[in-house]
Amino acid sequence: TWSNAQLIQQAQANQNVFQSLIELRTATLARQIFSGRQLFETMVEFWSNHFSVEHISGPIRQFKTPDDRLIRENALGRFGDLLHVNARSPAMLFYLDNFASVASGPNENYARELLELHTLGVNGGYTEADVREVARAFTGWTINVRGNYDFVFAGVNHDFAAKHVLGVDLPAGQGIEDGQQVLDILAMHPST
Repeated sequence: TWSNAQLIQQAQANQNVFQSLIELRTATLARQIFSGRQLFETMVEFWSNHFSVEHISGPIRQFKTPDDRLIRENALGRFGDLLHVNARSPAMLFYLDNFASVASGPNENYARELLELHTLGVNGGYTEADVREVARAFTGWTINVRGNYDFVFAGVNHDFAAKHVLGVDLPAGQGIEDGQQVLDILAMHPST
């Protein structure tokens, strides 16, 4: 089981950035055809589609393999658990630019996707203000690009001010707990 860093090192050493992408797609197809656990494979495909990331460009070619493992580990589990592991996925963080979201410039891509596609739906009752507040809650959720390319919370980039999301107040001074609380609110929301 190779890590993000090992997959990136292999791609650089072999000068084949598509190797892990090809291997993951081949393994996925083989599992879908030959597995004796067809319901499980169907759910893996369902959640992979639900939490989809474009798999062709940049380091996502490598990040998608560990992301697939996380989905496989949680495919038949609780939605809230899957939501939490997906929020920490380097593939998702990179794909939706949250890895660069900082207090002075929160990126709304992940917040909008989280509210509109991953949980509440287009008419799920959130507002543009909620999108902005969720984006602020996920500032500092990033990737360790100087190490193992795994999730890391960079407190120096987090917005520590109070937030108000879907009628719930998040107190000032929280760090990673802001994002975790948002995920819990969304997992339990009736629109989800």
